Amino acid sequence: MNTPTTVSPPAARPTTARSAAGLPPAGDLPPIGDPSAADLPPTGDLSAAAQSAAGLLPAGDLPAAARSAADLLPAGDRPGAAAGAADPEAAGAPGVRPAVGGPEVRPAAGGPADVPPAERVVVVTHATLYAGPGAVGALGAAGFTVVCHDQTFTDPEHREKFEAAHPSAVACPARTPAGAVTWAIRRYGRLDAVISNDVYPGKYLPVEQADVTELRAAAEALLVAPVAVVAKAAAQMKRQGHGRIVLVTSAAPVRPEAGFSYYSSLRAASSAFARAAARELAAHYVTVNAVAPNFLESETYYPEEAWGTEDGKERLRGLLPIGRLGTAREIGNLIVFLTSGRADFVTGEVVGFTGGWA
Repeated sequence: MNTPTTVSPPAARPTTARSAAGLPPAGDLPPIGDPSAADLPPTGDLSAAAQSAAGLLPAGDLPAAARSAADLLPAGDRPGAAAGAADPEAAGAPGVRPAVGGPEVRPAAGGPADVPPAERVVVVTHATLYAGPGAVGALGAAGFTVVCHDQTFTDPEHREKFEAAHPSAVACPARTPAGAVTWAIRRYGRLDAVISNDVYPGKYLPVEQADVTELRAAAEALLVAPVAVVAKAAAQMKRQGHGRIVLVTSAAPVRPEAGFSYYSSLRAASSAFARAAARELAAHYVTVNAVAPNFLESETYYPEEAWGTEDGKERLRGLLPIGRLGTAREIGNLIVFLTSGRADFVTGEVVGFTGGWA
């Protein structure tokens, strides 16, 4: 999520105190979360009172293999492995037999195996939000098979519509981000890259108005969910001897705004986790980096109707040196670079995407 700002968007998108941050209403985003690596229900299963406190709306308002399954995942990571399992996160898409795994991958003498792009499998979480659209398009153009997670993809009609619009994408029916990683591994027998694209509304909340329910919901979406994704991805990547992980976080911690202490702190935590994980996984030829945007054009935080107007453009010229929003294509190209294997010495970095703002 882009970092909050203190400048209100045009009046076309009225909101409460969140208008000071230039963000859309919190209800525009689904409740997001992955409480643990065990794929527990997302925050959509919270009580109505908890969701209300967090400023959320129902998600409906938004838009084995040739090698045995035991070679891919530890037993504890294979829910529903028994025949007839109904959970799509465990058994793949309904009615679809898991595909034969890709060619065996072993690390080269001095680094990860050089796998041709056409054979690479990448998972993008929350593919329709934040940096998701840019990542999906750019990775597909680079020759990846792009497995896409989105909360709406539990509906077969949503998956069919998305795949029709994105020929290189495979819409995954898993409910949770970590579940999408499991689904991709079981279907393709490999996992070459993961883009943990995590979103949550930056709700304005002064420090003295501490709300434990809000904090827990935000932490679940911005910290617990990406940790669960990385845990599952790292297990597979260590087995196969290579992998690239990118967490899409935020530049908010660089210049924290008053009223957004929860959000800025949690974004800082997820970026710190990326750096720590990179140190741990480097010896296994697995790179981990974070991309930290602000002022990224997206319906999630900087929608066209608010910032594409003449008034919005004028505000941007006063807010950041480049004077415009970053595009989906630009952040997609950055993500492709970090997953390309062309510069694997780059790991443990938090790469800003702010147009000179930070």
